[in-house]
Amino acid sequence: MANDSSGQAKPSLPPPRPSLKAFGPFVDALGARLVEWELDRAVMELDVGPQHINGTGVFHGGCMATVLDTALAHAARPLVAIAAAAARVAFEGYEIELSERVEVRDAFALFTADAAKLAHLNAGAIEPGKLADLAVLSKDPLAVRPTDLMNLTVDITLVGGHVIYERCRPAVANSASADLLSTS
Repeated sequence: MANDSSGQAKPSLPPPRPSLKAFGPFVDALGARLVEWELDRAVMELDVGPQHINGTGVFHGGCMATVLDTALAHAARPLVAIAAAAARVAFEGYEIELSERVEVRDAFALFTADAAKLAHLNAGAIEPGKLADLAVLSKDPLAVRPTDLMNLTVDITLVGGHVIYERCRPAVANSASADLLSTS
């Protein structure tokens, strides 16, 4: 751990990822590549070699699960899912079990604080000591109709305290960013 200007220990941040196409050492070791990435779609490739074959001579299910998990993470549209949870209206416009609606604040919690808790991550809320993983949206999501949540624009995204996306400034994703760890 490094020390901040007051001498207090603070967790070390991971290095900034040059883009969301950087997966980390595990997926990189498999040799998986993201070859297409657009709204609602991610296509990955993996050249299967002997290292990907299990003891019975077939493609290892763990390799397939890892590539699938990575592709789904890139294709995900959490604002659509949050809108569906709050409005109980499918992307195509039909109603889904209206009695299961949740408040927008609760729907966001499902994808932030609750998800982090389930994954045993020190994330999901802006609090002292937590890494600044967050997205800045174009409008206050609590002030728009639930069905309009899916149309909000992401202006800035931070992961591990580093800016990885800034709308209209793509170069930011390739630069080092400030240490955005909350310490107070």
